[in-house]
Amino acid sequence: MESQPGLLVVARERMRTRHLALRTEQAYLHWLQRYLVFHDRRHPRELGAPEVEQFLSHLAVHRKVSAATQNQALQALLFLYRHVLGIELPWLNEVTRAAALYGIIVHDNEMAGTAYVYLRCLWCWTVQKCARSSRSCEAHPGWSLTCCTAAVCVSWKGWGCG
Repeated sequence: MESQPGLLVVARERMRTRHLALRTEQAYLHWLQRYLVFHDRRHPRELGAPEVEQFLSHLAVHRKVSAATQNQALQALLFLYRHVLGIELPWLNEVTRAAALYGIIVHDNEMAGTAYVYLRCLWCWTVQKCARSSRSCEAHPGWSLTCCTAAVCVSWKGWGCG
């Protein structure tokens, strides 16, 4: 009697037939393993959107992963359900999203004693230019960006004091 290949073996085969990069394949398999372990190795056919939302929220709240990491885990799970199991998940509205990252560009002029900081929200691409005449207060210089997520305070050296 011949046994059927395991879920991860089938997932790997589907990734290779779709010509995903090797590192993408490795990352997706990692997230699929973590998802299965998180739900006590239950088969994903028994699980649905609420369990996916629970896993992704756990990553953001308890594991404190970045938004990019959480998004990678989401893409791996969507690949599993769409391309391996042939199941379309409904829109995942109840996921607690990881904190958005901000792109920070600093233009420093030591002679003039000024620094200009451009903050770009990586969620909505809002850009603000903030000026500061002195860097005397390194703990809380007052540069911030308010956009779709929340205000972020940027310290001179720590990039995120609050």
